This record gives sequence, structure tokens and C-alpha cells, in this order.
Amino acid sequence: MPTPTLLFLASAPRLVCRGLLLALLLLLGGLVAPARAQRLATGGHHTLWVRPDGTLWAWGRNSDGQLGDGTTTNRLAPVQIGTGSTWRQVAAGDDYSLALRADGTLWGWGSNSHGELADGTATTRLVPQRVGTGANWQTVAAGTYHVLALRTDGSLWAWGNNFDRQLGDGSSVNRRAPVAVAAGSTWQSIAAGYSHSLAVRADGTLWAWGKDFTGAAGTGASFYHRFPEQVGPATTWRRVAAGYGHSLALRTDGTLWGWGTNLFGSVGDGTTTDRYGPVPVGTATTWETAAYGANSHTAVLRTDGTLWTWGKNESGQLGTGTTATRTVPAQVGTVNTWQAVAAGFAHTVALQVDGSLWAWGDNTYGQLGTGTLAGSTVPVLVLAGAGPLATSAGRAAPAALHLVPNPARGRVQVPELGPAAPWRLLDAQSRLVRQGTGPVLGLEGLAPGLYLLHAPALGAPTRSARLQVD
Repeated sequence: MPTPTLLFLASAPRLVCRGLLLALLLLLGGLVAPARAQRLATGGHHTLWVRPDGTLWAWGRNSDGQLGDGTTTNRLAPVQIGTGSTWRQVAAGDDYSLALRADGTLWGWGSNSHGELADGTATTRLVPQRVGTGANWQTVAAGTYHVLALRTDGSLWAWGNNFDRQLGDGSSVNRRAPVAVAAGSTWQSIAAGYSHSLAVRADGTLWAWGKDFTGAAGTGASFYHRFPEQVGPATTWRRVAAGYGHSLALRTDGTLWGWGTNLFGSVGDGTTTDRYGPVPVGTATTWETAAYGANSHTAVLRTDGTLWTWGKNESGQLGTGTTATRTVPAQVGTVNTWQAVAAGFAHTVALQVDGSLWAWGDNTYGQLGTGTLAGSTVPVLVLAGAGPLATSAGRAAPAALHLVPNPARGRVQVPELGPAAPWRLLDAQSRLVRQGTGPVLGLEGLAPGLYLLHAPALGAPTRSARLQVD
């Protein structure tokens, strides 16, 4: 079953300075290091994004209203949720969504069958609904059907599905309102998987609870943990991520550790052996951000801005150009300008420092946001630039595409495309047959028939035009 991911965002230079400052604050005043804002999130088959202007956008599967646009219609391209511009963090479960605003309020929408929206009901919500009356929420992590959230005082709260004791409150009862986890403790990083939970305390210790049958909790035992239990004696942990039955954690020295279910190599240690406690992922000491996919794939950033993936790859979710499983990290392309990544059930999305959004993997429900249902084994551009998407109150929509000639044979020109403008050509079955840049498209070798040209415009949804090849 699909499992969401935990996403971490930051640029390496800022992290070094912030890390030193926060460490000093912890020593001097016992303060809790604030969690990072997760501005990009993937659920089972949908994607959420907080743009730099604070607006909220969503796309992909919408059968339970998880996009929050008031409908249950799947969206193949980003649509804005409401008109607000104060959103700062998002989290996505299998079929529900959560988001924090700058004022510290928490909002939820989508499926609510296990109490995921914490409104005391099991009612599905098609638009964002406020969670309680508090305005002191700091960060939130969405599991498949359960939620963890930190408040500004460092306290940890949980709600939703609790069949596998993943809420950590000592019971197996679903909770439709927030309940405190390990009251009196202060926490700094959280992650929610399919049936287990992870958290790092302010003292750098790592804790886990919930189902541990394949080692996901990392305690070396195979049973349910009703309360948080410490994972080893180390006090140098700083961030965690949780997947379907596997886990990932970063230490302050930049090393990366994984454990749990490893059938598809999702732990990243070069084997397919399940791990019941943390094992190092390679020898690198430059790991920085991490996201675990629901279907056993992993995506991680390094401090140099490179992006690495491994694990299951049947839909090309690793972005390496193949569908081959990887048991060790493989770099995605050659660029070193990635700044954030999120991994869904079988798709991955990532942001570059210029604000451009890229996606790859499965696209059955439009979760890549490219305007089609075509999947991809390599990153494809969803939106270029860092500006807000065009709206009725924003700048004018980009000019439509004009294909000359059309029908065409041999080549076709698109005057609206600049020399570096990217494009993708799909056949009638939405399969990618050709891609490139510039206003001239070579058509040599293509079978006669109907094709669809897609070209993203600066800060706007992808433009499309039909092409008849003779």
C-alpha cells in the first residue's frame, strides 16, 4: 500500500551556519531546534507544493478530495488551492493532505476514515479544514493513515490510524483528535511511515514505535512498540525519514543510515537483506536531505546539490533512465543544483535552486503535473522559474503554441519557443517519443499519426498542441 514521505528542505551553506547557531542555542538555553519547512510533498499518487509566494498548489489523484480544490477530479497539472498566500509547509498521506500556515495553524483535507484530519469525525473533506483551534504548530509529518506533529514548545502529538500502535500512546485505538506522545519530552525531527513512527529528541537520541516486524523501528526486535523506544545509544542523530517498512536517518557528521525491509535494496547498503538496526549507507559524509518513497524507493540530496536515488524502480521513479532496481545510491543526472526532493508511491518530484520543478516515475493519475498521463524514467520539467503561477489576477497567460506546418513531415517549427525552451513529444498512447529544446522539432523516423507536443512556459502550466505527422 502506498506510503507518504517526509521531506527536508535546506540549502547547504545556510545549513552550516544555522546548525552552529542552533547547537549553541541548545547548549545555552535548552531550546528546541526548529524543524524545517517542507514545501514539497508527495502522497500515494498526488503532489503538493508551496510556491515561493506562499500559495498552495496540488495535482494528481483526487478521488478523496486530497487535492483540496473542492472536487474529486484528478488534475494533470498544478491547480491553486484557495487564494491564500501564507502557506509554509505541506505533508501528504496516502489519500489526504495537511498544511501549515505562517500563523501556526494546521489545516487538513481529503480522506478522514482513520481520523487523519483530527476533526473528531470520519468525514471526507474536499477543501482545507482547520485542525483544532491551536496556532502553535511547528511541523507535521504524514504517514499512510496516521499523523505526527510538533508544536513550538517541542511537544509531540499524534492522531489517525493506530492499529499497529504507531501513535505511541500505549493503545491500539484510532484517534480522531491529537494525543500527546511521551509527554514532557522535547523533539526536533519526526517521520511517519506506513505502520511505524520515528523521532529525534532535542538531545540527539533516536526513538521509534509501532510495527517492527521487518526491522522498520530499528530496535532489533520483531513486535509492536506501544511507546517510543530508543534506537541504540547514539546521541548524534538529527533527522529521520520513514517509508513503507524501512527507515532512514542522518547523523550530525553527515553520514546516512538505513534499516528495515530491504527486498528491493531500499536501505541502500548494497544488499537485499532486511536490517533490524541502523547500517551505514556507503561511506559518504555529505548527505543532507532525505525522502523515502512508499513503494520502497529512496531519494536523498547531498550538500553539494547532487541528487541520489536507489531501491525499487519499476516505474522509473529513480530517474536514472532505466527501470532497473538499485541497491546502492545512483546519481540522478549530472546537475548539482537540486534543493528539495519528495518521493511518492512510485513517483518522485524535486526542486532546483532556480525554482524549477521536475518530476519522474509513474504518472497514472497525473501526479507528475506535466499535463499528460505519460510517465518518465528521467526528470521532466513541470514548471520553469521561481515566479508564481499565472492566475486570473496575475500576469497574462503565455501565448498558445502554433505548429508550422501542421500536418508536418520531417520537421515542424514552434515560433513561441526560445532557443533553450524544453519540449516533449508524446504519441497517441501518451508515450514519450522525443524531447529536446528550441523552436525546431525534428520528426525524422516518426510513424504517421497524431502526436501531442508539450512545452512548459516560464512560471506557468505546461502548454500543449496537437501535431499531425504525415
